[in-house]
Amino acid sequence: MTWSRARLEISGPLAWYAAGFAEWLGHNGYAPTTVRTHQRRMIRLSRWIQTAGIDSAEFVPATVAAFISAQSAVGRFLD
Repeated sequence: MTWSRARLEISGPLAWYAAGFAEWLGHNGYAPTTVRTHQRRMIRLSRWIQTAGIDSAEFVPATVAAFISAQSAVGRFLD
């Protein structure tokens, strides 16, 4: 997973959804900085899913809670 200020690129299990997610956010009035914030979160989530070996059947609310907890432990998702 890599990102830069010019362009955020996502790989991993969520890569297929990245463009549509960013487009949806933009069309729904999210500011460009907010779109980038959510894209970076998606990059971290995709990396975490891939590292943890989670498949789509295991991606349930408890999995999301575990991700948020792991991110909070390293100082993310404080906003």
